[in-house]
Amino acid sequence: MRIKAIINPAAGRQLAQEDALLLLNGLAKDGAIKEYTIFYTHERNDAYFEARHLKKQEYDLILAVGGDGTVNEVLNGILRSGCGIPLSILSAGTSNDLATYLEYPSDIYEYAQMIKDFHVRSVDVGKCGERYFLNALIGGLLADVAHKVPQELKNTFGRMAYYITGVADVTGHIFDSVPLLFEADGKKIEEDAILFVITNTQSAGGFKKLSPLASMEDGLFDVCVIRRAESLDKLLNLFRLLLQGAHIQDAQIHYFQAKKLKISVQNGVSVKLDMDGENAGELPLTLEVFPKAVKLLAPWR
Repeated sequence: MRIKAIINPAAGRQLAQEDALLLLNGLAKDGAIKEYTIFYTHERNDAYFEARHLKKQEYDLILAVGGDGTVNEVLNGILRSGCGIPLSILSAGTSNDLATYLEYPSDIYEYAQMIKDFHVRSVDVGKCGERYFLNALIGGLLADVAHKVPQELKNTFGRMAYYITGVADVTGHIFDSVPLLFEADGKKIEEDAILFVITNTQSAGGFKKLSPLASMEDGLFDVCVIRRAESLDKLLNLFRLLLQGAHIQDAQIHYFQAKKLKISVQNGVSVKLDMDGENAGELPLTLEVFPKAVKLLAPWR
């Protein structure tokens, strides 16, 4: 087996770099892999371009070491290259929603065994404009908060927890909303929302069950729209329900699924977007699911 490791040394959890070297050296010593190469990123899009130039059968596995943003770059590079090489993720970021959902082992020796077992599945990806994503796209009045706060706060609260509990101090917009139009598989839905989350997995923004019905193999997006907060008490109760994964029946939530989506804002307000932890511009947008478009190595049962 030949492995290409793409490592972001600036990601939040520095020990992941040491784990990656321990993992690769251990696999080589055991004879489980024939060779490995390591590429370290230095600036944005380095991971994308490195994966973009890979060729079919050049490697048997790509190991992305970093946070959700690094994984997103590698994903886009793999799909643009057409190399079809399976992807595995070693978490080093502050939220790591995708790795959480996939239940990657935290123990490096268990991770090595997962690679030896080499259980691969083809999973869905989403596409927004010209960019692909594996996990989540977040939009709304609060969608760019995570890019404005210090790294240590994100480490402590997680992305979505900080949106909901700390944003009042940052923007003063916690009880505001924007009128949004969703066109979901031809059906029009109007909502006054503070935030919407479009997911391919159940985990987003640090919440393990934000989209409890989601699957990476069903050909559908799961859409969770958070409506305007009527009071602080209701907002805090919603946060409690989100932590439990019991929020989709709450009156402040509109939850639905779709294959294709168009989303626009109806009053000209600028609505920021976050895709897999990276700034993704603003509304309007068009999204589509591409079923079984990428191969993932993961310990799924």
